[in-house]
Amino acid sequence: MPARPSRLRRRLAFLLAPAAVATLGWVGWDRVTYDPAPFLADLQALEDSTAAGYANFEWQMARGVVDPVALHRNSEIAIRDARSRRTARAALIDFAAAFKDGHYQVSRPTPSAVRWVERVVTGRRGEPPLVTATAAAGCAALGYRDDRSASRLTSADNYQPIGTTDAAFATGTIGEGADRLGVLRIDAFGVDRFGTICEGVWPAATRGDAGPRCEERCQDRLWLATSDSLLAELTRSILRLKEAGATALVVDLSGNGGGNDWVTPAARLFTAKPLLGHRAGLVRHRHHVAPLEAEIAELQAAAATTTDTAWHRVVEGGLVRARAQLTAVRTPCDRRPLWLRPPLPNACTQLATEGYTTGFVEYLPATAREMPGAASLFHPLAFRYEEGVWQGPLVLLVDGGTASASEEFVVALRDAGAARVVGERTYGAGCGYTNGGIGFTLPHSGLKVKMPDCARIRFDGTNEVSGVTPDMTVAAGVDLAGLVSAIRGALRTP
Repeated sequence: MPARPSRLRRRLAFLLAPAAVATLGWVGWDRVTYDPAPFLADLQALEDSTAAGYANFEWQMARGVVDPVALHRNSEIAIRDARSRRTARAALIDFAAAFKDGHYQVSRPTPSAVRWVERVVTGRRGEPPLVTATAAAGCAALGYRDDRSASRLTSADNYQPIGTTDAAFATGTIGEGADRLGVLRIDAFGVDRFGTICEGVWPAATRGDAGPRCEERCQDRLWLATSDSLLAELTRSILRLKEAGATALVVDLSGNGGGNDWVTPAARLFTAKPLLGHRAGLVRHRHHVAPLEAEIAELQAAAATTTDTAWHRVVEGGLVRARAQLTAVRTPCDRRPLWLRPPLPNACTQLATEGYTTGFVEYLPATAREMPGAASLFHPLAFRYEEGVWQGPLVLLVDGGTASASEEFVVALRDAGAARVVGERTYGAGCGYTNGGIGFTLPHSGLKVKMPDCARIRFDGTNEVSGVTPDMTVAAGVDLAGLVSAIRGALRTP
């Protein structure tokens, strides 16, 4: 005889039944009232915005990742054939997914109930924290938290940890004597992943703020102070490995999904070689106009005030490049016809490539930091760092989760001949967003759109969004002995 449902189950069924009926009713109503016209208008808006503001559009098309004509046709058919708003929204999401670019996102807005739960769980509220808040509360309210993941190499034979395992950058060694291999784990370049570091700089970064809350300028100071503190801690980690007798170093970047701009000075800690900036591509879009104008104004002021003749020439050279970049981003390039026909020969290009990933000069030494306009001229000089803290053999361990800013770190060192790369092909996210990125909401579907507005072009002309191929490929499933052997083999390879 089957058991009778409990009273609680009967009550739940009673309460949930109306909701189920309402849901079914909404699904039916959605199907009956669906009109493709508003979603076709959203598709048009998405195509126009992609042609104008998506930095990797031409590259992904040239590589055969996407065929714009076929994508337009198939997306239009999918929306016309859809039987509901839900299916039509899925077609718009699939449109973005076709580019296979982790920085190009079309997504449904987060429900308000979910946002409320996230605020409760993370401690983040709708307004900035008080500057008088405790460091822990203030950093948590701004989204900083400790989020560490260990290197797989910590389980290798003869691994000896140095310091604590919960350090910002866990370190250790493998082997003895002349074969002692240093291991340094960098699992993120996002400053928000280092809550304890944030807490350490909170008092100084928020001191003397004009308002009661840590608003935009206060948050910028906190971000920069946290970045500088991370660079100092990374420097100490390298020095500890040198003191422990490491003769070669492996930096484990597996699973490092990227982060912020402190990655550019971070790479410079690991070599004394001048790391030249790669070519930077900015989309020809109004998004870049105001930031470039601000940097030009700073460089003009520096040129007017410096009494150093040699430095004045450097600044003037940077100004020439900055003005050319501004002119280029203001010059439109209509790529919308690509949705209807293949590209014509000698057509304009979507990217303005007059600048570098480092700013408006390829390289300046860290010692130039105090010169007028230095940070606008060479962006790494916004941070405090020392070049060449490590000068020995270097291996970078990567996998399919190594992405975005961590790919910039790898490319900077690999293309300079300062490191060997071991592991799997990196994710291929490339450059992401500058100054918040280009984002908007499609008016009819309510979908949120964000697309990369910049590209990093390697010395061989490839876009970093294609990923980095290792010098020595090692499958993810290889055992630890095999991985360590591959790392040592890469170190022996000239």
